[in-house]
Amino acid sequence: SVRGLRWMKDGRHLLKAGEKGAYEVIDALSGETRPLFEASAMEAAFARLPGFDEEEARKAVERGRKTISSAEDSLLITFANDLFFYRIEDAAVIRLTDDAESESAASLSPSGEWTAFVKNYDLYVVENSSGREKRLTSDGCEDIRNGYLDWVYQEEIYGRYNFRAHWWSPDSRYIAFLQLDDREVPHFTVVDHIPSHLDLELSRYPKAGDPNPKVRLGILEINSGRIRWADLYRYSAGQFLIVRVGWTPDSQKVVFQVQDREQTWLDLNYADAAEGTVENLFREESEAWVNVLAEPVWLKDGSFLWQSERTGYRHLYHYSVDAELIGAVTSGEWEVRKLESVDEENGILYFSGTRDRAIESHLYRVNLDGGDLERITTKAGTHSINFSPDSKHYIDSWSEIMTPTQVRLHRADGSEVRVIEATTGRILAADREHAGGIDIGSCELAGKRALERAGGELAPRLARVIVQRFSYGCPINIPAIAPPKIGVTPFEAEVHCPSDFLRVLDNAVESEISQRGCRTVQPLASDFVVTGAVTDYKEVFSPALKI
Repeated sequence: SVRGLRWMKDGRHLLKAGEKGAYEVIDALSGETRPLFEASAMEAAFARLPGFDEEEARKAVERGRKTISSAEDSLLITFANDLFFYRIEDAAVIRLTDDAESESAASLSPSGEWTAFVKNYDLYVVENSSGREKRLTSDGCEDIRNGYLDWVYQEEIYGRYNFRAHWWSPDSRYIAFLQLDDREVPHFTVVDHIPSHLDLELSRYPKAGDPNPKVRLGILEINSGRIRWADLYRYSAGQFLIVRVGWTPDSQKVVFQVQDREQTWLDLNYADAAEGTVENLFREESEAWVNVLAEPVWLKDGSFLWQSERTGYRHLYHYSVDAELIGAVTSGEWEVRKLESVDEENGILYFSGTRDRAIESHLYRVNLDGGDLERITTKAGTHSINFSPDSKHYIDSWSEIMTPTQVRLHRADGSEVRVIEATTGRILAADREHAGGIDIGSCELAGKRALERAGGELAPRLARVIVQRFSYGCPINIPAIAPPKIGVTPFEAEVHCPSDFLRVLDNAVESEISQRGCRTVQPLASDFVVTGAVTDYKEVFSPALKI
């Protein structure tokens, strides 16, 4: 699988999570691989820590949750409710915490010098070189959360299972964080049905009309421990949400977005890191609803790119350093799905969008001034793009209704470099027009009787057929198919959906069946499972046939 591939900062290598906690560094152009770190060296480092034996060290390496530093030379490892810092160069591990309390939402500073985390709803930092811990807030409790989201904010605003509510400045001097006060939010009772004797759980949960949590934006200076609270007086008259938080590249200002509870407007604001004073840049408004799209993308001259649906369609806009609109980069009755990359040296933006067809997603390029808009991807379907940091190459994960995902490396101009992953097995052109059934050229197999008749006559033997329970995106592996009675050369194939499974078999018998009239077989049911050797392909098809 190519899931989890990410570019490294040099733009030439990819990083992929491997088995047993390992990471592979992949040369993007050649595909050659090497380990990011030696697992045996990491195990040995853990085994030297007090309280660790060889078995516990192995578990830490294989099961520990790993975060790679910005410099890609060290890792933060969460294991058994504690934090560890590992330096790759000298294979040294430093224990950062050692207590019974759980450290949550841990994050490495951009400099790699500090790790921030939340413990008992208070923010802490620990120095990675020494393990020296520093508490930054002191009023945390279950109803007052510092740097850690409550149910409403993680579920409805920042994304399910994302509880982290603190953000490092680029220079690692500050942390911006949200403080959530849930004391006025009513309790909601949930019945725990798992134990034999049912139990009740109480959670803070606002129904329609109930108070939302009160929110504040704090700015922490790491060295002094001083907190500056953003001046949110202009929003004090009503309930509001802080929906995104980030930083300007110079670390002088926190950039945050505020919405009303009804989400009919959105403000883009600055908060001065040193003083907490707030400056409003502009407001997006709608009589219906304003969507939260993305944070500003900063350019080297201080200007920024902003995404907005102000015209009814999502498009890109260029703003000056003073937040004055320079102009729309894209426009029209279609939408930008995602800003993929910015090549500032050449003044080119790359984005995914729907300019040519609303149900597809393609890669486009456009000049910063909005000129020379050009489509790069050519095949119909959906293209998921992953650009290198230097904007020179991208990974394209492409699929369409009759084609499982194909993953390829391309140059920025769209020319193909190499195939990273592609399924084998022929996809018939007729299938694209007959998605409900499997069309073999001019011949179709229709109904159970026709199937049994064809199967009885041909009786192909399938060798080593292994089919896993199908779910969307879950592969079905067929290592080999050998139909000796038909005389078709055995071949290997890997397919990714039930219709592909039928198609691979049809390839094997196509020449014979095409001489026997027009018959149709429906695709396999989605929960069909076969394991082991199958001697007659009726055994594969019959239980799943739709009559």
